[in-house]
Amino acid sequence: MGRFRKARAPLALVLATASLLAVPRAASARNRGRGAGEVSLRLTLQHMPSLPAGSLRGSNSTDLRFYPEDASIPMGNPMTFVGLEGGFAFTLDDRWVLPFLSVGVYAPVGPMPDVLSNIAGSVVRVSPSTGYRVDASFLGLGFRQNDRRFSYGFRIVPYIAFMPSLSTAVLEGNAFTPLSGTRVIWGAVRFEGEACRRLDPYRRACLVVTPSIFEGRWLNGLALSLKVELGS
Repeated sequence: MGRFRKARAPLALVLATASLLAVPRAASARNRGRGAGEVSLRLTLQHMPSLPAGSLRGSNSTDLRFYPEDASIPMGNPMTFVGLEGGFAFTLDDRWVLPFLSVGVYAPVGPMPDVLSNIAGSVVRVSPSTGYRVDASFLGLGFRQNDRRFSYGFRIVPYIAFMPSLSTAVLEGNAFTPLSGTRVIWGAVRFEGEACRRLDPYRRACLVVTPSIFEGRWLNGLALSLKVELGS
């Protein structure tokens, strides 16, 4: 009995030390794999040095020729867009970011002269100022590092971009004849680098710089965005 009483103090010290060491490990285990969702809204200005080729939205018959649907119309003109994009993402361990879904609508801005191109051997005129653009992405990958109220990170996100209709006319004789319109569709992979400041426990304000890895062709775009995130 005396030996047991003498051993109680060292035993209590060992148990207390073990419990203190176990608490951070248990907390770390609880945080590991912790996921959360966030929604975001961003205002973006993007410049593209070269708009990808388009195609005719429908077949057209004129007095002189027949123009088939999906006939290719080379573009190549520079374009600048401004628009709003909303998105939803998951975060894991408050570090890994999984962009899940986003949709954006953009309007062209700045100088936009008509583009003279060709379709089936005829001169065609396309008016970029008459269209708008829709972007959609599904699944991406990112990482962020938190530093008190600030965080820094990057994301790689694939997109599909779509301009449904641009005013189009073909030159026949000495006058232009309207056609059904030109649509432009292209795939994109964009690298998003961001710096954010937490405004409160649930909101962040971010500055995002987005060079396009691929935008219809390699290295064909650069964007600047102001973004607000809602989430943990």
